[in-house]
Amino acid sequence: MAELDACGAARDRDRAARELRRLGQRVPRAGRHGSGRGELAALSVRELEVAELVRDRLTNREIAQRLGD
Repeated sequence: MAELDACGAARDRDRAARELRRLGQRVPRAGRHGSGRGELAALSVRELEVAELVRDRLTNREIAQRLGD
């Protein structure tokens, strides 16, 4: 899975993880493994992006519009 992350293939990584889970294999969730740098390190890139928009006091609708572009 790390190889897919390294080349920016997050969608393919997620698809592969879902298939492996369907087959009964344990696969860690992306962005949930932290690196000892605190709680923010456990967030995915997308979760950090959403958190920054919340910090900037955007509404849910505004966040959805921004992320949908």
